[in-house]
Amino acid sequence: MDQLVSKNVHADRHQRPTPAPCTPQNTHVIVTQTDKHTKLAKNTRHHVKLWIPDQPGAWTMALLPAVGGVCVGGPSWRNCWMLAAWALCYCLDFTAARWLAVRSHEAGRSPANLQLRANQVPRSDPPSNHTTGTPSMLPHSRSRAFLTPVLVYAFLVAAVGLPLLALTPELLWYAVPFAALATLSLLAAWRRQERTLWGNAVSVLAAGCITLVATAIGNSNYPHNAGLWPIFGLVHDDTDILGSPLLPVNGIIAAVAFILTEYASVLFVKTMIREHGNKKYYILSLTYHLTLFALTSVYIGFKAPIGLIALHARPTGLPASKLDPIAGRLWLGAALILLLRAVFLPLTRKRLKPLHIGIVEIFTSLMNFVCIVAALG
Repeated sequence: MDQLVSKNVHADRHQRPTPAPCTPQNTHVIVTQTDKHTKLAKNTRHHVKLWIPDQPGAWTMALLPAVGGVCVGGPSWRNCWMLAAWALCYCLDFTAARWLAVRSHEAGRSPANLQLRANQVPRSDPPSNHTTGTPSMLPHSRSRAFLTPVLVYAFLVAAVGLPLLALTPELLWYAVPFAALATLSLLAAWRRQERTLWGNAVSVLAAGCITLVATAIGNSNYPHNAGLWPIFGLVHDDTDILGSPLLPVNGIIAAVAFILTEYASVLFVKTMIREHGNKKYYILSLTYHLTLFALTSVYIGFKAPIGLIALHARPTGLPASKLDPIAGRLWLGAALILLLRAVFLPLTRKRLKPLHIGIVEIFTSLMNFVCIVAALG
């Protein structure tokens, strides 16, 4: 009897207490609160994405050329003001592109287009099951949510840009090329081709051209007598071509450098993500980077990669102080890093995560920025 009691006591000591079962009411409350927080977080993220571009790499590619132009041309209240206006223009282009993409999708899902597709594709079910004009066929007006940021940013761009334009009327000379680039960018968004090679080229050209504008209205180039400059004549200086401060040599070289390096980044990213394993894209990217390295070598004045060309004279029209030998070697080293990146990283069998690729691109963009500013600033 005593042994039986001791066994029961020993068993009770090692028996784990069973948790109290959750009542359906408490479980419902917990799930409901979690769903509310999750839904609120998703709505908040979605609302932020409607207004602010959420890609750090895109911000880097859009703003670094403008900041580079400010550094090369010399900081002034004009180009710093223009930098703020350019950031708003980028947000306007981002929101307008998304709105046009949604509008294009809605236009493709209009009742007329859906009915045309239904007539072209025969259905296997009997005609008695066919319905026309059902609510599911009607497009949802999602574009209204994307239109509000476009209108707000358009107002902000006008509020910030028009006073600058009134104080710096020379900026009107750049209106035509930027209007053409903006039209092409919106066309790419409407056709949903903003991620194609030509769509990316438009964005890169716009970002590079702003370097020239920021350099032209900087302290080192902007004249004291404000007014509409002529495109040709009147002013003759070693720091500009065709006799116009609108086209300073250091601004043109910086703009070309940013355009070439940023498009190299576009090709590299495509070979790492969307076109990973595509031999044609890899050869295209490799050829582009080799050409970029050769051009950089020839411009700086060192031996070309094949060892057949050796330049010892500085480019004509560019002051000697604008091409420091140490900065030139750093610039050439940056071009070599870009080439090695384009050669070896796409050959990895396992795809890198987009986050890791973005970190690499931010590093290389900052490297190019420092080298360009050090060589031309």
